[in-house]
Amino acid sequence: MNKKKILLSAGFNKSHLISVAGVLNQSKTYNVYLICSLYPKLFFRKLFRILAPYNKGIHRFLDRRENLQENKVYSIPISEIISKISSIFISKEKIDFKYKIESLGINYYANKSANIVKKLQPSIYHYRSCYGLDSLKYTKSRNIISICDHTICHPRFLWKQLYSTDYYVDPFNSEKLKKHEAKSMNNIYKLMEYDLENAENILVNSDIVKKTCVFYGITPSIIKVIYLGCDDKFLSYSTEFITKRKARKEILYAGAWTKRKGIFELVKALENLEEDITLNIVGASYKEVELLTPNIFRNKIKINIYGYVNRDRLSKIYSAHQIVIIPSLAEGSARVGFEALACGCFVITTPYSGTIVKNNINGFLFEAGNTKQLELSIIKAFGISNKEINKIMYDNYWLIRKQFTSEKYFEKLHRYYEYLESNS
Repeated sequence: MNKKKILLSAGFNKSHLISVAGVLNQSKTYNVYLICSLYPKLFFRKLFRILAPYNKGIHRFLDRRENLQENKVYSIPISEIISKISSIFISKEKIDFKYKIESLGINYYANKSANIVKKLQPSIYHYRSCYGLDSLKYTKSRNIISICDHTICHPRFLWKQLYSTDYYVDPFNSEKLKKHEAKSMNNIYKLMEYDLENAENILVNSDIVKKTCVFYGITPSIIKVIYLGCDDKFLSYSTEFITKRKARKEILYAGAWTKRKGIFELVKALENLEEDITLNIVGASYKEVELLTPNIFRNKIKINIYGYVNRDRLSKIYSAHQIVIIPSLAEGSARVGFEALACGCFVITTPYSGTIVKNNINGFLFEAGNTKQLELSIIKAFGISNKEINKIMYDNYWLIRKQFTSEKYFEKLHRYYEYLESNS
């Protein structure tokens, strides 16, 4: 049987599409090829294996490896180098410069990707949003099925919510960002919007992402929702539900320390509570926390920063906590949400985090940007009986393993591919 040739383009860093490629490659149906900025092929593994235990960055890079034939993986390392250079300019004064540099790396990546598409002639070209760009012109000219994999709210929705004012606004309850106003968006958002506007098919990872795209005029019929869930590698790190955990008032925050993640609301809520709380932070450095929220170190909140950790270590950190807070103002479908649930945590989050959390079932939902509601949710979580919270945590652990695994995602993605082919 001739396998269908699938080309996935994952962009920078550890994109979920690298994991998706690994899962697809286990199927007898597909002949899988991958484009990414940099992949840990055998040469790199031999070179860095000795240093990996001593360097977290190298360890995270090696963790990108999946079950793939390395001769079918195309790396574009210069694009990643440009991306890493851009990360130097994280201060508020230099952030626009950061986006300009990063967009250069993305455009370089897209140009190289176009040549790879021409060479391989895939049946399906499944690319990460923002990284399609010039490569899409060729797929349209050759009637190659293309899928824009978009994993965050519509860029205009994001800009309206996060950058149009100094205070939080709910874009669904305010006037849409107009075309002339969209010109002020940063370069990355503009590239993202270009891919969405030129996409023939769009795959999103949550209902909230689809809702924002439809809100900004994208035809609903070309948008497919499939929740990613948790990949097998991450699930393998936590093979049993851990009952013995830190005290409930040791709260965990996981993820980048940014405005979009709701950090200002989180800090304010914790400051307002008359409770002896420890905030444990993973996924951000001391420097990043101090840069955006310097006062956090000068109040009564106890702070413990884990910094950047590999995913094995991350699973152990989740499993040591009862409560995880994800106060996001806008996401696609926060990976930390599925990871926290998979490790048996009680999750307090917003509808805009794009998780599957249901209020009073998997944790608590509060209105994005609403500090008072977050305070009340935290206090309420502290008051739940041990028996009740343990049951919720245990159910969360098994919910992901039964319904939101790589296998379940693949089944849905396979049916989606078949649907597109039958209608092409």
